[in-house]
Amino acid sequence: MDEWIDAWNAHDIERILAHWADDCVFASPRIAAVMGDPSGTVRGKDALRAYWWKALASAPQLRFELEEVYVGVDCLVIGYRNHRGQRCAEWLRLDREGQAVEGRASYAG
Repeated sequence: MDEWIDAWNAHDIERILAHWADDCVFASPRIAAVMGDPSGTVRGKDALRAYWWKALASAPQLRFELEEVYVGVDCLVIGYRNHRGQRCAEWLRLDREGQAVEGRASYAG
């Protein structure tokens, strides 16, 4: 998980995307806000790159602090705090190579 946190804190989109499959799906309430897409979902690595590029450009102070990692059969849940001190969680479903094929972000109120 150190690599995941380090990549995000470095704002290195290609390092972040290295953990994702080409045909991935990601959903987050932030997608609706940042991309203007009410579905809150992006499909494919190129769409994910475009979302994160725009999101990181609008939040240059973004930093994550890892709190918890939960390991399932084919998934992970990563609990962390963002730069605003907000508690966040990401659920990631992994393929056989360990790349994320699906992800969902959730944020504490």
